[in-house]
Amino acid sequence: MIFEVFLGVLAGFAVGLIPGFHVNNVLSFLKSDLVIVSASIAFVFASLISSAFLGSGENFVVLPPVQRILLKRKGILVLSKTINTLMFSAFLLPFFFYLFFLILGVFSFFKKLFFFFLFGALIGFLKHGLKALVVILLSSGLGLICLNKDLLFPLLAGFFASPTLLASIFMVRSFPKQVEVFSKEVCYRHSFLAGFLSLFFSLIPAVSSSIVAVIAKSFFGLEEDDFIIFTGAVSYYYMVFSFAAYSFFGITRSGSAAYLTSKPGLLSLLGLLIFTTIVSGYLALFFLKKAFTVLYFFGRKLFSFVFLLLLFLVFFHHGFFGLLVFFTSTCIGLLCQELEVPRHVCMASLIVPTMLLIY
Repeated sequence: MIFEVFLGVLAGFAVGLIPGFHVNNVLSFLKSDLVIVSASIAFVFASLISSAFLGSGENFVVLPPVQRILLKRKGILVLSKTINTLMFSAFLLPFFFYLFFLILGVFSFFKKLFFFFLFGALIGFLKHGLKALVVILLSSGLGLICLNKDLLFPLLAGFFASPTLLASIFMVRSFPKQVEVFSKEVCYRHSFLAGFLSLFFSLIPAVSSSIVAVIAKSFFGLEEDDFIIFTGAVSYYYMVFSFAAYSFFGITRSGSAAYLTSKPGLLSLLGLLIFTTIVSGYLALFFLKKAFTVLYFFGRKLFSFVFLLLLFLVFFHHGFFGLLVFFTSTCIGLLCQELEVPRHVCMASLIVPTMLLIY
């Protein structure tokens, strides 16, 4: 049992430390439920680090928050604070699981409101102006073409991974060495707030953790550092709630939970999640400094390798049509950069088809 847990943690880190990759890409190779759960939690921690690898050049028109803190040389400080907050969140899981169970009990009523939540998200995207409408129309059109075709990987990899990889390869680099200061601080407020919001939004199809973070930023005025910590906490809660939903009622919206062969017991699931979170957290802190050193010296070569690996995986799993979807969504992602529209607006590719299915 312990061996499988540590094997899953290592697998999650191996995937999560590769920029642009997701644990869902390797789930078919993970045969044990313990390995799947452990790898999924470890992936959340590792992806905090790899997200900083993407697009740290100063030529970005709309610079993501993680890259802005890199240019301020605060990457290690803020990400260590994020990791600490996620480890603290593990001890809140019994409380949030109880609330989550109550919400799932009235899931049928809550489900009737999904359409209005999704419509509200689209309206929120329009605050970025008519340029955002162009992105919504293009991305939702592509999403409708991909509907029921199992092309989620090339679609989302094109929107969110390849544009920043390409920018990191071809743009002028301006990545300073980070100040090697680790924080022991825990952001309790962000952990609680992320947990409460994730209770509801994690059940709504097509509403990603980044959209929840943008909503929180609009209402609670999160600064750059706070936004990164909050986004990490929401991603963590999204993952653990997907396993909780499967444990309680056999429903899930996560690829990881869908690969489980049996419903885990509540107490065993809680114990596994807490233990894996702590192990993954300390491992992430260990990798943090070393990862930035690798980025500083080998960044462009790493990005080139990852982009080629993305192309290979898209072609291997989805053929030429998958490559066409990948290149099309990449162009839309690059268009966002030129129009100064945040790329989370591309989530319209999932929101609009989901609204049509619900309607």
